[in-house]
Amino acid sequence: METVSAHPRPSESTYTPLTPVLSERYALSAGQFSIVAALTAWCWYLSYIPLFHAVTWRHAMVGQWIAEHNALPMVDPTLPLADGMDWTTTSWLSDLLLHLLERGGGPLALQATLVVLVGGASIGLARLLYLETSSKRWMLAGLALVLPFVWARVGVLRPELAGAGCFVGLLLMLRRLRTESAPSSIAGWAGGAWLPLLMAVWANLDGSVLLGTVAVACFAVGEFVDGWLERRDPRLVARDADRRWRIWLVQASIAATLCTPLGWDLWRQAAALTTSSLGTAFGGFRPLLFASWQGLGVLAMWALLGVLLRYSRRAFRAADVLAFVAFSLLAGFSQSLTPWFVVVAAGILVPHASRIFRDRGWLIPKESVTAVQATSAFDTREAASSTDADKSLRAARTADANSAEESAQPFQFAYSLASLLMIWVAFALSPLATPLLGGKPRPLNRIYSPDTPHAVAEFLRGQTPKGLVWCPEEWGDWLRWNGPAGIKVAANSNASILPRIVRTDYSQVTRAEGTWTRTLDRYGVEYLAIDKQTQPRLADGVQSTLDSWTVVFEDESALVARRKEAGE
Repeated sequence: METVSAHPRPSESTYTPLTPVLSERYALSAGQFSIVAALTAWCWYLSYIPLFHAVTWRHAMVGQWIAEHNALPMVDPTLPLADGMDWTTTSWLSDLLLHLLERGGGPLALQATLVVLVGGASIGLARLLYLETSSKRWMLAGLALVLPFVWARVGVLRPELAGAGCFVGLLLMLRRLRTESAPSSIAGWAGGAWLPLLMAVWANLDGSVLLGTVAVACFAVGEFVDGWLERRDPRLVARDADRRWRIWLVQASIAATLCTPLGWDLWRQAAALTTSSLGTAFGGFRPLLFASWQGLGVLAMWALLGVLLRYSRRAFRAADVLAFVAFSLLAGFSQSLTPWFVVVAAGILVPHASRIFRDRGWLIPKESVTAVQATSAFDTREAASSTDADKSLRAARTADANSAEESAQPFQFAYSLASLLMIWVAFALSPLATPLLGGKPRPLNRIYSPDTPHAVAEFLRGQTPKGLVWCPEEWGDWLRWNGPAGIKVAANSNASILPRIVRTDYSQVTRAEGTWTRTLDRYGVEYLAIDKQTQPRLADGVQSTLDSWTVVFEDESALVARRKEAGE
């Protein structure tokens, strides 16, 4: 009996060759390749930035204290002269993560963190500008506008960088929220939970979440104002399900900032911003000087806003105007908040500027202008009459476009492959690839900033001082981190929380004025570390008081003097 197979073998003519299929969304253009190249070069540059000798290490030490005591400190554990001063870390989670990263991966892990935080925020900002302008050139123009204002701050690893990334993510979410409708299912409500979740995480990472609440508050008020101007009746705005859902979601986001161990204390510090530790984290009360380059930049953006209000055909949203004004006031309160204002201003001004240039045909290639004009004329003729000739013209253009697309298909992924290769080469040439690919480790003077007092810390480790060490603020964090165990420094990067009398005495000693030697006696200072570049008068003063102090260490940049004991 003949057996018949249940699955007969098809003839060879039915076989089709297997070809790889990849979505066209992964095919990059030449313009997109240039954007990837710029961002890759920026991240590669960030990987070579040396770790600053201040700020980072103080946060890592606070994180170490939190890990050891399983609680939040009520005073700064790195600054003994601030004992008794009300202080609470508003970045406890970032401090803890910095400590864990340093303990697990050393300085290389901290450098990688800097690249991830700054690079991620840069990519997010580029995405935001591109969505608002639909132009790669204007996206790069917006990034170039922001870069000078943030240049001095991106090189220092601090919790503020995590807050900046959250801020850019918040702006992206708010932009998407403008076009979303009220959800009609549980899945829709779950999708809207991303915004409160971001605010809750941000509230634990850094106190800059206060700036996020300003942004979402401006969004909520702006939604109401836009609805009022559109419908001329506030009752109709309240009945608008979409706007009501957005406003409720924003309120939930503000309430999510209470999901921290600080609880209401975060808002209490916000209410007393000029005197609280939160205000100190923002840089304290340092009004923006309009005579400075930052002040001139802010004034120039206000002038640009006036021009755009006059000539831009793109509608200004009330939320944008409110955010522009609010962050201008914050920058006026403290010049350290100017970068946050510039990010907001770039997201508002650049789209309107691109619209004006597009409407007037400025800085647009001649071919693009001709194509836009031809398309516009063709659309006008098509709307007037749908003749056979017009239909034939459209069919011909469609056929030409399909033909060009098919002819370019073999090379459509060339820029994508080149982008992947460029990203890999940038990583391979960066210091971050050393553990994976091997190679010679970077020397200390390139891992850490050139001004890091390595020699002073090494000398003090051999002395094990028991009394107070008087040192520059910029050195205090590193000496406390890399010096002998239990060292007590008079000042560090958090010196602004010191009592006023202590700050006055510190300034007097730094300038070697008045009875500065008696001031050191009053504080029981055992060692005096001096930066010869920034404290030349103090270095000369120590040399002239050899009856009370003796120079025990000196090199080209530093000098260390020890108090003479009785009988010496």
